Amino acid sequence: MTWAATCRRLLAAVGALVAVVLMVGTTATRTAASWSDGATFAAQASSGTWATVGGDSCEVLNIYTGQVVGTCTVDGVTFMGPWENGTRFSVAISGFQPANDVVARVSVDLSNYSDDWNWATGFAQMDSAQNVEWAAPVVTFTTYPNGFSPFSGTYIQGS
Repeated sequence: MTWAATCRRLLAAVGALVAVVLMVGTTATRTAASWSDGATFAAQASSGTWATVGGDSCEVLNIYTGQVVGTCTVDGVTFMGPWENGTRFSVAISGFQPANDVVARVSVDLSNYSDDWNWATGFAQMDSAQNVEWAAPVVTFTTYPNGFSPFSGTYIQGS
């Protein structure tokens, strides 16, 4: 085989490869990333007490093993009205007997109690609890051992 024949075969193979790449590139399904932003609400929260609507959870955990050893009930959320740093609220639970070896892990969907807050920009913090997680509009927290209900928190209105 001559050098010219080898070059022709190599050139033909490269050309075939380029043709396949172009064909795949033009026939492949295109995808596009999309983003959808959730609805937002903005208004001033007012004081008051609301009954449980649903979506809340409460379980009793052994502090040494982390295992669920019982259940409890979220009785409701009470709002104390606005103050300079936000709106104070408290979460009342029942069915939890505080002790040195147990805590309660509580999740409260605050949108069940108020639709006046801007969930997209605000956040909640718990002042009398630990391990606080905020996934708007749900606040999840763990009580301290021997922590008694109600548990206080603050909703900070974002801008």
